[in-house]
Amino acid sequence: MNTGTITGAVDLGTGSDYLTNAGTIKGAVNLGTGSDYLTNTGTITGAVDLGAGSDDLTNNGTIAGTVDLGDGDDRFTTTKAVTGTIALGIGNDFFDARGNWDSTNNKAYALGSISGGEGNDTIHGGFGNDTISGGNGNDLMSGGAGADAFNGDSGFDTVTYEEAFEGIAVSLATGRGTGGGALGDTFASIEKIIGSRYADLIEGDTLSNMLVGGEGDDTLDGGRSADTLAGGTGDDKYYIDNSSDVITENPDEGIDTAIITANFFELGAGQSVETMRVQSGYTSWVRGNELANEIYGSAGDDTLEGGDGDDYLSGGAGFNRLFGGNGKDSLIGGNQGNILDGGAGADVLVGGSGNDTFVIDSLTDVFREAATGGRDTAIVSIDYDLSVLDKLKIIDVLTAAVGSANLKLRGNDLANTINGNDGDNTIDGAGGDDTMAGGKGDDVYYVDSAKDAVIELAGEGYDKIYTSISLSSVANVEEIIMTGSGDGVIVITDPGGTNVEGNDGNNTLVGADGNDTLSGGGGDDSLDGGSGNDVIDGGPGDDTLVGGDGHDSLNGGDGNDLLDGGAGDDILVGGAGNDTLRGGDGNDSLDGGDGNDLLDGGTGNDTLFGGPGDDSLHGGDGHDSLDGGDGNDLLEGGTGDDILVGGAGNDLLDGGIGNDTLDGGPGDDTLHGGAGLDVLNGHDGNDVLDGGAGADTMTGGAGNDTYYVDNFDDVVIEAANEGIDTIVTSVNYVLNPAASIEVIRAMENNQAINLTGNADSNTLIGNAASNVLDGGAGADVMQGGGGNDTYIVDNQFDVVIELADGGYDTVIASATYSIADTSVEAIKAATGTAAIGLTGNALSNTITGNDGNNTLNGGAGADFMAGGAGDDTYYVDNVGDTINDTSGYDTVITSINYVLTDGIEALVAAAGSTSLNLAGNSLNNDMRGNNGGDSLNGLGGNDTLTGGAGKDTLTGGSGKDTFVFNTKLDAKKNIDKIADFNVKDDTIWLDNAIFAKLGKGTALKPAKLNKAFFTIGDKAKDKNDFVIYDKAKGVLYYDADGSGNKPAVAFATIKKGLKMTAADFFVI
Repeated sequence: MNTGTITGAVDLGTGSDYLTNAGTIKGAVNLGTGSDYLTNTGTITGAVDLGAGSDDLTNNGTIAGTVDLGDGDDRFTTTKAVTGTIALGIGNDFFDARGNWDSTNNKAYALGSISGGEGNDTIHGGFGNDTISGGNGNDLMSGGAGADAFNGDSGFDTVTYEEAFEGIAVSLATGRGTGGGALGDTFASIEKIIGSRYADLIEGDTLSNMLVGGEGDDTLDGGRSADTLAGGTGDDKYYIDNSSDVITENPDEGIDTAIITANFFELGAGQSVETMRVQSGYTSWVRGNELANEIYGSAGDDTLEGGDGDDYLSGGAGFNRLFGGNGKDSLIGGNQGNILDGGAGADVLVGGSGNDTFVIDSLTDVFREAATGGRDTAIVSIDYDLSVLDKLKIIDVLTAAVGSANLKLRGNDLANTINGNDGDNTIDGAGGDDTMAGGKGDDVYYVDSAKDAVIELAGEGYDKIYTSISLSSVANVEEIIMTGSGDGVIVITDPGGTNVEGNDGNNTLVGADGNDTLSGGGGDDSLDGGSGNDVIDGGPGDDTLVGGDGHDSLNGGDGNDLLDGGAGDDILVGGAGNDTLRGGDGNDSLDGGDGNDLLDGGTGNDTLFGGPGDDSLHGGDGHDSLDGGDGNDLLEGGTGDDILVGGAGNDLLDGGIGNDTLDGGPGDDTLHGGAGLDVLNGHDGNDVLDGGAGADTMTGGAGNDTYYVDNFDDVVIEAANEGIDTIVTSVNYVLNPAASIEVIRAMENNQAINLTGNADSNTLIGNAASNVLDGGAGADVMQGGGGNDTYIVDNQFDVVIELADGGYDTVIASATYSIADTSVEAIKAATGTAAIGLTGNALSNTITGNDGNNTLNGGAGADFMAGGAGDDTYYVDNVGDTINDTSGYDTVITSINYVLTDGIEALVAAAGSTSLNLAGNSLNNDMRGNNGGDSLNGLGGNDTLTGGAGKDTLTGGSGKDTFVFNTKLDAKKNIDKIADFNVKDDTIWLDNAIFAKLGKGTALKPAKLNKAFFTIGDKAKDKNDFVIYDKAKGVLYYDADGSGNKPAVAFATIKKGLKMTAADFFVI
């Protein structure tokens, strides 16, 4: 270590050396080979060469010469001036000048130019205008404040603005930073830019760049090359002008947009870009990924592919080819004619005024026209009924997809053209004068108009026609069947609607496409309404009712019935008995009636009422309303925003997916919100409320309720006097000040969960992990369990329960507190200046004070106590007790023999008659004994020794010491020995409460003893001789009446033959 001045060079040679310069080195410094360490807090005017090896240079002073890090992976950190050039040399070096701010002069310290050299270097400039060159290798650079110049040289080099305090505007194409945290910066040979935490504008150049936006709403334009763009969090915008551009965007990182001018672009798998848009004036082929994409074309003939996910594709003007792929897609065509293929999933296809082609593969696909006009075609690969699925009468041509699948195809009221495929097709033109061509296979036709045309070529299978009207024969159709009634089985083909009523037998009634009315009568009947708005009544018996398509009304009547509404908005009433009701598609109404019923709403916004009995209600898809009625019911909302009401009884409610509202009603209910933002209300009874995923609101009502919390934004509402209520949480939880919750319990897992109560008296229970428990203002009970727990105590009546072997636990107290009755290892005072008393237990505790005047008592164990700032008091009762205190005026009260540690001023024997040996330190100590025969030794310093009652031995040690006598005189039991009285330096203080005749004085202002009151000899010579020193015997006496009749009382022994005078005594 150099603290002086070295005028010559310093060369450390080989080996790993440590050099600290706190002085001045005027020559060059060469660290040589080996891993060396140089710390400079002084001044180096010569060149610094770290040499070979992985070296570490820390500059907190001034370096005026050049710095060469040499070979090896070196590290150079500077907080002050380096005026020469800085060369990182060979190796993967680290340079950091981010702390080089001169706060005194409010400016940056000088910093020379920085060159990276060979290797993958990390270079962080300072607050000034830095010149940074990366050199060879893949370098990471940042300039901090100021107008910085970056030159990446060779390799893949990065400039980062992650620590910028505002957004940036950077163009690698122009090589300049034009705004925000990059204003004034210049760039050369930089391949990658990392933006700030704010909104950034970053433009690439002709190279293949990587642009990273970070936080904020960023705009990234890579330029014409194949670039990689990563926006990060925020609503980011990407400009895509090369088919090989790559976007990196994670889910839940904002609403992001890609503007496309490239001929083709495919979004990579997993990249969460919500919107892709073809730039106006361009035509492109854009392909999405497995996520939900929004893709917009321009005025050209665009091809848009959604890929997997629920996509939204809008082609714009022009002839568009839109392919949704998997998922629930929405495809919006233009007015020049479109091909709209939703792919797998429930898709919405919207054509324009041109001749559109809809490719349909699911009954859940929906199509419509944005503008009327054109002759539209539906190509289907499933059974399809235009009369149900084409209410707007858009489709003119219905065509089976190429293949041999056996399809059922049905038209609408238009004059449809229906074409089959090579399979056995069933074709029904429905209303209108239709043209039907089944193709190869054994086809079945349903004819309902004399002007319907059936086209069958020779050799195209064995074909049939079912009809309810007179019909002439059709060429190449092998069989025509006239429909009617039969015994026990009635099949209706008349779409005009039929009323069928069964008898008391077991009937099978099958409706057609019309609005049929079916009545089963007595017996166990099977009724199928088919398409149309049907009215079906099962009557007595165990009946099966199927509504089919249409808005149907089903009534099971008496018996254990099965009701299936099918497609449409249906009304189902089970009646008496244990019934099963299935709503199917549509917005259905289900009423179970009496009995233990099973209700399933299916898809659509359904209403379910269980009625009396123990019912099971399942909402299914859609926004459903479920009411269990009386009984112990099970309610499941399914997907959608559902309303669940349990009613009277002990009910189980499960909202499922969606923003649900659950009302348990009277009884001991269990409520599960499921996914979504749910509202749960238990009402009366001992309820269990679990909101599930999402930010939920839970109200228990009267009763002893239990809440399960798994989201920071969950809200628990509990009024006062509504039972003993408990929250079980899997996340950190702070109790609402207005919530009257008695118990908060951490979920039993390995996660560290922190619990905070409110002003009430709460019970907080942790888990096996390390918890932080803060009961709040009330008198709380806190139990941490396993793990290293922390208790926040702010009320002296707080109770901490911690069992043995429960981890290393800590109490942080803002009120005087004792851990004597719990197995807590550490207790500390809360930060501040409050005077707080802390008491330990039988363990070896760590007790820490604050800036106030603390009282620390470790208890029976070998404790470590640190009072901190303030005048602190320590209680010591174990030879293993340790005290660390260097500030304030501090006192140790001990019940054992004790020697003061450094930094403690006062030592006091604990009350009692136990004889103790006490020793001070080098400070000016105040030492006090008790009622026993104590030994006090002040050691160094100007000490004050008070023996107290008993026969004490007082040794002042070096320094100017004071011996205090302030207890009742007793020559037999209370006479102290002053072992080392020095007439020149030491004094004796006599308390006027005991030595009443000596006059007045105080400890703060001692009074000199009147010369007349002191004499040398073995007795008083006159009436004023109150203090007597027997020089021959070495005894000090007090004679209250001088030469009167009362005897003098010895109060101390002292060295014989001292030249004592009245000046050695003071009155207090």
